[in-house]
Amino acid sequence: QETIALYQGQVTLGKIVGVLMHEGRKPIKYIDEQAPRIVRWYNHLLKQKILMPEDVIFSKEEIIERLEGLKSESDFLINLFRKVDPLAVRKRRVTTNIPVKELINRTKILFESELEKNEITLKITPQKKFYLKGTESDIYVILTNLFDNSIYWLSTSRIRDRKIEINLFYEGGNLIIDFIDNGPGIKEEFVESLFEPGFSTKPRGTGLGLSISGEAATRNGGSIKLMSYKNGTYFRIILIKGKEV
Repeated sequence: QETIALYQGQVTLGKIVGVLMHEGRKPIKYIDEQAPRIVRWYNHLLKQKILMPEDVIFSKEEIIERLEGLKSESDFLINLFRKVDPLAVRKRRVTTNIPVKELINRTKILFESELEKNEITLKITPQKKFYLKGTESDIYVILTNLFDNSIYWLSTSRIRDRKIEINLFYEGGNLIIDFIDNGPGIKEEFVESLFEPGFSTKPRGTGLGLSISGEAATRNGGSIKLMSYKNGTYFRIILIKGKEV
């Protein structure tokens, strides 16, 4: 019952995110469009000498600086909305060709500050385009959970050269994503419980991340499995290969 309640909470959160995405875009769009327009109007008024220097309480530079700050903050919110958009609960849309590298890079941006703060390097190989067939929001959830787990355990370790490696390749009709870190790894006694709802070795962890990720992979005709648990953590994500475009 506790696990079901946690899942219901995740669904509720997804609905809240959906409302936030829908309702929040309008005012952000307005702010984003109006800031540069006000700058143009202000410059026009000065050129027409409708505003005289003695009528201006603040200098032109000060006003433009604040308007540019307004534009910068609206850009930040627009990017934030773009990042959380796949987490919003809506009708799931199956995409034939999801560009995997672009999705990984979007996920990287979400965790960029944490990667820098904890001095974790990210390496993606090879540098070519890969495509998969599935639902983009599901794949995004898988990636965000794996990034979140790796960053957490690497940040708590004493390892100096902290790394996350993502290796991509096709195997038959599948796309393989190997997600590897050189963190403390997973204790053998925890391996069998790893994907069970409610199981977590994090302090105050919900134990839903890997369980939700496993279900997301299954919904898309794939799977996630633990490949290694002694020298770091190594997950293999198997998904259906998309058509190269």
